[in-house]
Amino acid sequence: MKILLLLLCSLLLAGCGDPLLPSSYKVSAPKIPLSWKDIDDGSLRWRLEWFSADGMQRSIEAGTQGLPDIDIGCEQPSAILAYPYSDKIAVGILRPAGAIFPYDALKDEKARETCIQLSWEGGFDAEFFIAVLKEAESSGRSDRRPQKLDWPRFRRTLADDPWEADLKSAAKKAVQSSFPAKNFPKRQGKAILAKLPCEGTWFSASPFKPALVSTADESIELQAGDTVDYLICKEGIFKYTADVQMFIKF
Repeated sequence: MKILLLLLCSLLLAGCGDPLLPSSYKVSAPKIPLSWKDIDDGSLRWRLEWFSADGMQRSIEAGTQGLPDIDIGCEQPSAILAYPYSDKIAVGILRPAGAIFPYDALKDEKARETCIQLSWEGGFDAEFFIAVLKEAESSGRSDRRPQKLDWPRFRRTLADDPWEADLKSAAKKAVQSSFPAKNFPKRQGKAILAKLPCEGTWFSASPFKPALVSTADESIELQAGDTVDYLICKEGIFKYTADVQMFIKF
């Protein structure tokens, strides 16, 4: 299976100049996590970000009817991000889905087309891809660009919730020394006690974390760091760091 996947990727990259190959690709969204069921009411939309065939970074906001086709630069591996959002939840609060082209491109023989399959694991991959790309460019290390990484192998090394990782430190390590594998650095943080303002079910911004239930007058222990984390319920969004807690009512 791995050999077939690598062969498909090689053919896609090698054939980018072939006029018979598509100039754009269909994009398929992942299923909404069960822990997010309270917001899956048909209003969830996507903001797509990718690098087009001319090398420019593009973005488009898609409605509830599905994702548009995208033209993508395929001379080398590239990242696609898809941020879920709604009328109440702004872009960037929920962790994105994503893909690395061409590794997440699936060929449909019956339809005679190639579709880019987004996944929640691919969202972290794509964010890490962009972080390494920026670090390599700012450091003048073009030899350490993320296109050189074995992305299928990289995904197999990730933790249960990869968003607990310190992306900035990991990107710096990837450029300065070697690509992180099993010892992916985690974000620094500490345990805090938070009294959530609403009873009921709260879900994390990470699609990998289960929902939690809060009852009246109960304090819940959370892991918090320097960057903002979110918990969302039907009534609003709870923002928190190691030092600050804030509730934003819908």
